[in-house]
Formats: sequence, structure tokens, C-alpha cells
Amino acid sequence: MYVVGLLTKVNAAYRAGNRYCSNKTITHSLRKEILRQSQGGAINVTYSDTLATVTISNQIQRNALTGSMILQLSDIMDELERWETGKGLILIGQSNQFCSGGDVKNLLRVLPGGHNGASVLGDTMYDVTGRLLRLPLVSVSVIQGSTLGGGAELTTSTDFRLMQEGSRLGFVQIHLGVSCGWGGATRLCQLVGKQTALRLLLSGRILIAEEAMDLGLIDGIIPRDCPDVAAYCADWLSSYTVGSRSGILAVKNVCHLASREFGSSLVVERREFSRNWGSPEHYDGFNNPKKIKVILKKL
Repeated sequence: MYVVGLLTKVNAAYRAGNRYCSNKTITHSLRKEILRQSQGGAINVTYSDTLATVTISNQIQRNALTGSMILQLSDIMDELERWETGKGLILIGQSNQFCSGGDVKNLLRVLPGGHNGASVLGDTMYDVTGRLLRLPLVSVSVIQGSTLGGGAELTTSTDFRLMQEGSRLGFVQIHLGVSCGWGGATRLCQLVGKQTALRLLLSGRILIAEEAMDLGLIDGIIPRDCPDVAAYCADWLSSYTVGSRSGILAVKNVCHLASREFGSSLVVERREFSRNWGSPEHYDGFNNPKKIKVILKKL
């Protein structure tokens, strides 16, 4: 009943305003209240000298993000923004699996339908991934296992990406009747160029490490038999944290602002995600065994 009451408040707020302008009608506290009802998993941060390690853990769902995990990640961004001595950040998943995107079935139980649900989820993750990218830390995603959909988007919100041999990476949203909604399509264009991004997004192609390296999507390949992946990544990252904290922030600010169309592209990406989320095609894509098999066959 509590969730039903929340959804009633959300739908009333959306009826009062522009469906694409959720920041004008849905408060930050209300979004948090809704997402908090999607329970399961955890995201934790540990510190070692100037290096932070953020670990995604929801093993039953291949480290997919629930609403409570998204809020934990947002809180960790608050913490890292205040961390005055930090220089580096490793984003990694537990048990050799990075992240398989959002825990959709879990989230759909608490999110309002259609544009409303897309905005509650999309606006929050848009904010979190943007803050992750802007942190005054040099960050790297550790891609292991099957990193698909929203998980692939999440990797684009760090400065670098390392991928272990035998892993898979794919922007498979096209097979599920939805588009990127966490800023991943825009950042993918910046990473590999518009034409390559189009091919990846429209085909839902799943890449192995060597293919991702050839496209410029990742920055290095972790050996399959690496005994300590976290330590390997920490050593790799140390080459890029030699400067001062202020120097790191200056370099990141210049590089991330190099594209003048970045902001406009993000606005369009959020709008298209809202348009498709919860549509008949989206529900069919997620619940249709034949379409799921198309993805699984590529792994």
C-alpha cells in the first residue's frame, strides 16, 4: 500500500507538469523515496591511501542495480566529492562480474509506468553517472563477466576501462525495446565516434575484449588468468595518478568539456529513454524469451 501511495503522488505530480521535465515536478526526495522500495544488493566503498575501490554486489542478479543500490551509489558520490586526499577510483563488481545493468523486474515493481518511471530511474542515474565522470579522481571500470545494457553504460562514466579476457561487453538495449537512458549513448559517441557508436547501438553487438580494444572502447586487457584483478588495476591506474589532485581535476575538466554538443545530446538521450521505457515494445523485449535468446546466443 505504501508503494501504491507513492505512485499516486508521482502520477499526480506528472499530470501537473511537463512529462519530460521531471526536475520541475518530482522532487529529489520523492525519487529517493520510490527507489528505496526496490531492495536488494549493495554497493560499498573502501579506501587505501589515495585510492578508493567501489564494489557492486548483487550476485543473484549478476550485480544488476536495484533502486537501493542506485541510492547507495549516489551517497558514495557525495562521499568521494568530499574526499580531499583521493586521486584514483576503481569501479568493480563482486565475483568476477561487473554489472548487468538495472534489475529491471525489481525496479518495475516500484516505478510508476511509462514516462514517469523512466524519469525517476533515468534522472537519478543520469545524475549519478555524470557526477562519477566529473569526480576529481582518475577512475577506471573493471569489465568482467557479461557487462550488458545499463552495465555497459556505467563503464562509460569512468575515465578508463579495463576488460578481462573472456568477458563480454554490449549495448543490447535495442533488443529489449528501449534505448540508453543513463548517458551511455552520448558518452559512447565521444569514446568511439558517431559511426562506430551507431553500429554498436543499432545492432546490439556484444564485444569480446580484443574487439573492444580495436574500437578504442577500452584502454587495456586484463589477462584471463590474472590472480588479483583489483591489484592489477590499481597498478595500471597508478601511472595516471602521478599529478596533484588539482592538476588531475584541471586535465579532466578540459578533456570533458572538449565536445560542445555533449549537453544537448544528453537532453535528447534522456527524452528518448523516457519515450521508450515502459512501452509495449519494451515490455515485449524484456519478457519475450525469443528476444532474450538472441542476446544469450551472442555471449
